Amino acid sequence: MANNRLKLVFSFFADWFNPRGNMLSGKKESLGCLVLTCLNLPPFLYNKPAFNLLYVIIPGPNSPDIITISHVLKPLVDELLVLKDSVTVKTSQNPEGKQVYVHLLPLIGDLVAIHEAVGFGSHLANQFCSWCKCEANNLPLLKTGAHRIRMEVIEAEQAWKEAKSVSVQEQIRKKTGVWWSELNRIPYQIPNMHIALGVMHNWLEGVLSEHFLRQWVFREDAQEKKKRRLKARAHKGKRMCLENNRASDDGDLMAKSEGLSEMSSNDVQLGKGVGGGFMTKDQMDLV
Repeated sequence: MANNRLKLVFSFFADWFNPRGNMLSGKKESLGCLVLTCLNLPPFLYNKPAFNLLYVIIPGPNSPDIITISHVLKPLVDELLVLKDSVTVKTSQNPEGKQVYVHLLPLIGDLVAIHEAVGFGSHLANQFCSWCKCEANNLPLLKTGAHRIRMEVIEAEQAWKEAKSVSVQEQIRKKTGVWWSELNRIPYQIPNMHIALGVMHNWLEGVLSEHFLRQWVFREDAQEKKKRRLKARAHKGKRMCLENNRASDDGDLMAKSEGLSEMSSNDVQLGKGVGGGFMTKDQMDLV
């Protein structure tokens, strides 16, 4: 009977993104995507598009609120509740049918998207952590709070769902840092334990980028790079203006063009003499 069973485990990935690019200025829009990945596959196949199940694309222009995300997740949870007890799938190798079990375990994404989908407050909430009950005003202590317990989380989310008014829901959210999520209907789900930051957000854009770019200075800071780029543009404009004036004076544009194309050690550098005059690199070395 063991060979007649297939047990599949999927991860759940949630993220919102700006279809116009991550621009700091200009119009900001947000689209959402929910993706399922089969973890029974070898790791090198996890993120291949052919093996990912794009569950839904949530249209913009704004990211979904907690009510909308619950409506989006409901059909998925309904299917998972059926699949956890297995369904029979007939194949060419198993004409009598194979018992297929499907479970959804790790919930992956950035804090904003995954907390909204699972039912936890954002990083700006008073109780911002899905693992413990640490409060925002205790952050300077650098200590974790009391660990969250699954049943406490479920009970708080159920109380939020059954609240008679929005104000009562808001009170529960501020006190506990949670609200209702459709994923809590899955009996094997542990909302405070199955959340994981995506590799992109946690390492490539988080810990590693901070250490490589700032602590170890593997690449100059973006602001410094921008200043250098603007300064280079200004020098380029000044150089072009001076070269055009010089070309019109001697009337030898061809010779000037050939001289500028040769990046030799005698190339002219601007603004290095008295009053911003010309000096060659060799002359500068002698000074």
